[in-house]
Amino acid sequence: MLAESEIIWSEKIATSLLGFLTGIAGSFVGFLIWPRLKMWWIRRNIVVTSRDSVNGHISCFVHNKSCFSMSKVMGYIDLNYKVEDILDPNKVAPHKQSIIHPDFPDLLVNGQLCWAIMGKDSNPIRIDVYADEMQHLCIGQLHPQFIEIVSEAGIEPSRCLLMKKRYTGKLKIVSADCSAVVYKITIDPNQKQPLLMDRV
Repeated sequence: MLAESEIIWSEKIATSLLGFLTGIAGSFVGFLIWPRLKMWWIRRNIVVTSRDSVNGHISCFVHNKSCFSMSKVMGYIDLNYKVEDILDPNKVAPHKQSIIHPDFPDLLVNGQLCWAIMGKDSNPIRIDVYADEMQHLCIGQLHPQFIEIVSEAGIEPSRCLLMKKRYTGKLKIVSADCSAVVYKITIDPNQKQPLLMDRV
């Protein structure tokens, strides 16, 4: 039979080993599994829907359906067009300015958008979206002669003015708390709902 002292030491060793293994397991869950699970859950519950067009506005709602907040949320747009689709503000809308214009015919790739929020900082480039909150993201505006795409500064200046026709592209929603969510988009001025979306 084991001496009483040997039994006590065996129990201490077993307890210490159990505590050590529990600590490792807790650290593994707390520092690796839980953050990844949280990121996955937030991304899975981001829902972006087209907003009914009012006075020609092209926009969407970003709904955080998770139980966690999303911080530093930003929107980006890619749009496919030809150089000849880019219009000169001086000719079609002298009161407007655009970043992309015929003298600077750049591609619209990862163009930053802005949020339809008024306050101290109107139309901010990034916001927090709280659990089960829905926020309004600006994309553009339909005019009688052209389509206006907003920039991170809103419409002062705009990103670009394009010929009024159908375009395809991508909308990307990014956050500090999860990987990006991407939607294929179509902007069609001939439709009652000019913004069509399909999650990738």
